[in-house]
Amino acid sequence: MSRIAFIDLNFHWPPTGGSVVDIKEVACRARIAGHQVKLFVPRFDKYFPRGVLRQSLPIEVETLEFGRDTFNRETLPRRFKERVRAYDPDLVFVGDGYYLKPILINALGGEFRTLLRIYSHEVLCFRNSMYLLFDFKKGVWNPFHKGPCDNHLLKNPKGCYHCFIHGWKLFVIKAIVASGYCHRLLHYPHEYLAAKAYREEYVDEVRKSFSYLADIVAYNDFMASLLSPFHHNIHVIPSGVDVDHFDAPLPENSSSTKLILMPGRVNDRLKGLKVMLAAAKLLRGRRQDFKVLATLPEGAKGLPEYVENVGWWTQDALPRLYEKADIVVAPVVWQEPFGIIPLEAMSCRRPIVASRAGGHLVTIRDGETGLLFDPGNALDLAEKLSMLLDSRTLRIQMGRNGRERVASEFSWDRIMEKYYQGLF
Repeated sequence: MSRIAFIDLNFHWPPTGGSVVDIKEVACRARIAGHQVKLFVPRFDKYFPRGVLRQSLPIEVETLEFGRDTFNRETLPRRFKERVRAYDPDLVFVGDGYYLKPILINALGGEFRTLLRIYSHEVLCFRNSMYLLFDFKKGVWNPFHKGPCDNHLLKNPKGCYHCFIHGWKLFVIKAIVASGYCHRLLHYPHEYLAAKAYREEYVDEVRKSFSYLADIVAYNDFMASLLSPFHHNIHVIPSGVDVDHFDAPLPENSSSTKLILMPGRVNDRLKGLKVMLAAAKLLRGRRQDFKVLATLPEGAKGLPEYVENVGWWTQDALPRLYEKADIVVAPVVWQEPFGIIPLEAMSCRRPIVASRAGGHLVTIRDGETGLLFDPGNALDLAEKLSMLLDSRTLRIQMGRNGRERVASEFSWDRIMEKYYQGLF
């Protein structure tokens, strides 16, 4: 059995996204399989809840404390290397993180067999949102850029620098961060500055980090194809779902009003709330038999009367939220790297309506476990929702099919046995 050091630069618990769930499940199940496991995380929560653990975990976690001036390319890699070296693992599993992740890998320098898990587009895209779809009009930091994008950092670095924080924007962001101003939107740019990713040499550091990796794990074939010119050993491994936890009975909604649930980080523009609201408005023009539930932050304003903000639900409580729903929707407007919502919905026997993009093409069987619609197309989404609103029989059958598919292909037991057993 192996001694495994997991490193995740964004980890927090309870989670706010699928990548956090993913590394927790892989680490916990590696421990169950008999491996010795330890998770190393930074504690720096000025802009984002890095290292904030409000619930205990069934694995050993070592938290390294950092501040705004120490969470950087000089201090973080050195301290992590010291702690990992003291642990003396057989394998280092590098999980989530952004601009500091390649620098950390370079600091480890191949001393240990190292595996990199690519959750999103973080290595190839400064904005971590490459290949945006056509209805996503503005980027967070560059309102003049429109998608889709056919570039990436290792293909045309200059294009990526001009897309993100460059020129006058770099000076503005440096001034804002230096002022001590605290806002969640500074999560990305602070680490960008801390890694000095604006330097031309950073691209070479990214390339160099690949040379120290024994394996790269990507969520999907799309990302694997982009990475394949730069590494010879790439594994496409989907995420999984805890089918015992995400288990809900078939819906028994006797009301004439059906509930359409949009869960997850709904306030993230990439998740497609604008598309959902536009589709709901179209539907409302011809029927009154539905209501939309959305997990928005407390105090969200401007919602129509047929949209209810149900707030954020913890991982423990999520199955009860899915149980309320008749239909689940995931209308993302980017190439979703994987998408945990379809798996959770199907595991809970709910039909899923999702954008025909990214990982949804892997997990959802169109017409069998759910329905796919053209990304950003509110009319197409409204039509697919109408099909399910009109037929309880179809909703129930798709829910059953989804549960069977998840149990056979995407349970964590299946994922570990099929994919990770050989890597560990």
